Amino acid sequence: MPTMILSSRQYPDRAEVPNTLSGSVPVARNASVTLDAPPEIIAANSGSTETKYNFLFWHTNRIIVGTSAVTFGAPSDDATFFATAWYVPKGGGGGGSVGLTTVAFSTDRDEVFADTPIASATPNGAWAGPPATFVSTTTSSSPVVATAKVLIDGFGEFASWLAFIKNVTVSARTVTVPPNVSALAIAAYGIPQPDPCALLRDQRDNLSPGDFPSPEAFRRALAAAIARLHQCEKLHGEPLD
Repeated sequence: MPTMILSSRQYPDRAEVPNTLSGSVPVARNASVTLDAPPEIIAANSGSTETKYNFLFWHTNRIIVGTSAVTFGAPSDDATFFATAWYVPKGGGGGGSVGLTTVAFSTDRDEVFADTPIASATPNGAWAGPPATFVSTTTSSSPVVATAKVLIDGFGEFASWLAFIKNVTVSARTVTVPPNVSALAIAAYGIPQPDPCALLRDQRDNLSPGDFPSPEAFRRALAAAIARLHQCEKLHGEPLD
């Protein structure tokens, strides 16, 4: 039976939102699961003060969505998966330059990570290049178009963009923002499922010195198996095992 790890977290540091439900919830294989997050949470602080948190997005079973109500399919095996409602403190952030702020998000780790998800951006001069995560929308009268990296080493392949402004357009690996508009776009990355490197990993792990005529022959076979596995892992952005 799959296990859903349910929680409410603060963006971007993943601190738990105070006074919210969390825990492990068993669900049936392939079940349709519906979750509804409060659009706003008011949490008491020490003393008599309160903090208000606004809903930002759901991360459910390796998919990010921007609606507070979400329906998704549970895994078909006994996997453990995240169901995290992400929130921002009301009134937090703001200011700064006008443009597109991008964030990379790991669906395997359920967390923001520091790498830029941007592979390229137009018009010229709007983006400073890696490792910058910001693209200005004030350098031209043309819309800004940012293209996501196909993969990020150690975090897997690009899955989707999630943007939070209505007049921002998302299509495959690109996100388009009109001139003089500020927007946030989150790029989700994850290890492909099923893992395309699993067979090569099994082949490496199942090699035995007794299957070879000499220790040297075993070492050569093991080195070749490791090389094939690492080639596959690099191709899909997986951590090297």
